[in-house]
Amino acid sequence: METTEEIEKTEQSNDQPMDSTSGISSNLEKPENGSARKGSATKSKKRKKTIKDHTAPRQPLTGYIRFLNDRRDTVRNENPNLPFAEITKLLAGEWMNLPTDEKQQYLDAAEQDRERYLQELSAYKKTEAYRLFTQKQANRKQKEESQEDEIPEKEPENLFTGFDIPIFTEDFLDHNKAREAELRQLRKSNTDYEQQNA
Repeated sequence: METTEEIEKTEQSNDQPMDSTSGISSNLEKPENGSARKGSATKSKKRKKTIKDHTAPRQPLTGYIRFLNDRRDTVRNENPNLPFAEITKLLAGEWMNLPTDEKQQYLDAAEQDRERYLQELSAYKKTEAYRLFTQKQANRKQKEESQEDEIPEKEPENLFTGFDIPIFTEDFLDHNKAREAELRQLRKSNTDYEQQNA
């Protein structure tokens, strides 16, 4: 939890825009509701949902993840006000400074878990459930590819609007020459008039 002084400081700093030379945008450029800008120029590609096989063996945990899982509750109890990201940063620092013999315990457990996973996976690949899952994946992939083929991409209608004007035709060039001659005549009369009035 932030104290009232910290909240007041952040509110005061949010009221004033940051220096534009620092390369950091000011708070005035952010949307009022705090969400990302709506209607951006580029559309992001939708992330395809991957099919999860719930009958497959559980993937092994790394030594680092095992360490995080063991220590997270104790660090959270020691620092109840810290957000999850800060707790993870603290634990990452602990992992980096952890002696190799203690770290090796987690790495050994991770290696055993990896061996267990490989054995279960090889046994699972021989089952009917795995065959059905791979068949389901292949069907979904075919369906997605056929949908992509069916939907033609819209071609922009006015792609070359500036380039299809016939500017180098004889009529256009003659018109420009006549106009240029008129402009020259006007400039000449204008300079003559300015010299008379000067």
